Amino acid sequence: ATKYDLTGMCILMIEFSQLAQPHISKQVLDLWDRYLTSHCMTSEANGMMTAQHQTKVLEACKKAAALGKRLYPSTTTFPVPHICQRLEFIAAGLFPAGSAGMGPDAANWPAGGQGTVRSASEAVVQALIEACKGDGETVLAAYNTLLGLKDGDLQSHQIQMRL
Repeated sequence: ATKYDLTGMCILMIEFSQLAQPHISKQVLDLWDRYLTSHCMTSEANGMMTAQHQTKVLEACKKAAALGKRLYPSTTTFPVPHICQRLEFIAAGLFPAGSAGMGPDAANWPAGGQGTVRSASEAVVQALIEACKGDGETVLAAYNTLLGLKDGDLQSHQIQMRL
């Protein structure tokens, strides 16, 4: 499935099979990581968020929202805190491994008209709310979970500041 970029389909098959075993949850997290980062290797240009990186952040958010809408409210196949963490790491340039740190993005995010996102973090929040079918409480709980993680789990002070 990886060869043909069908990781989203793999997640859907797990959902349809109703598997909820401990070994499956690790596989689902790994599948989500692959699904979100399949087009996500970033580059750095003088510490600024590049247009290429912005596109990849938006693509990862779009993918999470599209598949999430099909899976929500399943916690087995749509682990909101994990997806939230990964999207924030992608937005910060910290995930996948080998990505360049982008630093704060608000000043470098393209200006847009009404209805457009103003920052990578805003894009992540909007995608998660869309995936959770408007359930802001679930998204808030995911961010509260992230804020409760130990410093080492968040990888850097940069991501703590983003949250």
